[in-house]
Amino acid sequence: MPPLSTPPGQHLLAWTAPSHPHHTRTVQWYLGCIAIIGGLIGYSIWTEAWTFTGLIVLIVGIYVWQHRRDMPNHSITITDRGFQYDAIFTPWQQCKGFWMLRGPDYIELHLEREHAPTKECRIQLGSLNPEDVHDVLAQYVSEQTHRTEDTLDMITRILKI
Repeated sequence: MPPLSTPPGQHLLAWTAPSHPHHTRTVQWYLGCIAIIGGLIGYSIWTEAWTFTGLIVLIVGIYVWQHRRDMPNHSITITDRGFQYDAIFTPWQQCKGFWMLRGPDYIELHLEREHAPTKECRIQLGSLNPEDVHDVLAQYVSEQTHRTEDTLDMITRILKI
């Protein structure tokens, strides 16, 4: 299905925001990472596990490269027929439900699709009122009140990685 420039139906809400929160890291966080990485590299050299040494260096390099890039913004348009996340339109019939994750200084909307390359669309609400977004979405798709943050997402949030 080719990307739609304008999603069909009456436009109800539209905004642009990042999909994940930006974590502010302290000096202690950086010192802790340096200590852990130094310890792992020291252990790998001491045990002559050169593959492990290379793997640590590779992971650190990819992490630094990935986090120097700006976090991309995504756009979402909610209509009476479905929602368009970036260039992919999903009708309400193909949507399983939605839920919101409330963080310390952000609210993240999760929309789950039935059949798609990425089943879950995730975007922060930014300055939008979460009750307004909830009221609009509840008209078309059910709220998944039992859903919570995934374990891996919780670990990355706690470790700020």
